[in-house]
Amino acid sequence: MENCNILHLGEFPHDADINTGLVAVQDGVHTCKLFIAGIFFKQLEYDLNIGDTLIFEATEISKINENAHVEFIVVQPDTTLFVSGSFRWFSFKTYINIV
Repeated sequence: MENCNILHLGEFPHDADINTGLVAVQDGVHTCKLFIAGIFFKQLEYDLNIGDTLIFEATEISKINENAHVEFIVVQPDTTLFVSGSFRWFSFKTYINIV
């Protein structure tokens, strides 16, 4: 990974949607590239409009190891990386949701 400056978004149950709080600034398909332990793991695509919030769907997140630290980038429709403040890399942790 090229950037050590990572915005951690929090910890989430592995079986729930993850609202990243990241708001699209472009219309079109946003490609999320997920990494675990620095290794590319999965690519997810979301068709967003300007103002939409990026939400990882539980059906996709549940396929990730229950106790994972995931880092990701978001490639916007114009192929530039999504930036929030000075952050281009984002992360979250998942945990087992035991009831």
